[in-house]
Amino acid sequence: MTGKKTLEELQSEIKKITINEVEKLNKAEKGKTAFQEFMTSLQSSTVAIKRKEDDLKENIRELLSVAETEKSHLQELNSQSLEPQRKNLKTDIAKAEKQKDDIDKELAEVTSTITHKKEVLKDMQNRANFSNQETSASISRIRTEYSLYSKLFSIKWDRTVPDTHIKGCILLNIQHRSEKRVVPFKFDKTSHSQFFITNYLWEQISEGCCLDEPQSGNKS
Repeated sequence: MTGKKTLEELQSEIKKITINEVEKLNKAEKGKTAFQEFMTSLQSSTVAIKRKEDDLKENIRELLSVAETEKSHLQELNSQSLEPQRKNLKTDIAKAEKQKDDIDKELAEVTSTITHKKEVLKDMQNRANFSNQETSASISRIRTEYSLYSKLFSIKWDRTVPDTHIKGCILLNIQHRSEKRVVPFKFDKTSHSQFFITNYLWEQISEGCCLDEPQSGNKS
């Protein structure tokens, strides 16, 4: 029998593959939920930043209007030779220009933040697309494996139950006893994990395989 895998080895390999793919599927679903939460937060931040940008622009327009008005007043004062008031106006203009410079810097930082957010969003969208493709491939493999299990171990699925339940039976042929054994099963997926359900089915199949092998103590 060298080079050929026993039924127990095949069962073990298929079981490991199934558990691994189920874990990948769960991780992909968690990743998708985290991405959706990040997208919601990012959209809220973008709206807030846009609102602040509009406010900053309005402040700049107001400051420029004030500066123009002050310059006009300064020209009038110059014509009247009011030196003290002219100095005060120059000081006010200098303050207004400094405020404008500060607002310009803040606006540049906001613009940089928006650009960074857009880059992060694009990267997350690319990752989400890749994750969806990987999830679809995993689901396809799992469905194929379930179909294979059904053929190998005569698992009959009840398709009439709701999506939240799994129901069916396992048909075990016990050859040395010339009998068939039916093992029914039914699970609520909201109460039992995929890992638990998979283990239960494998245990029933494994017990059936043991019954199919005559025990040495029964020999006469």
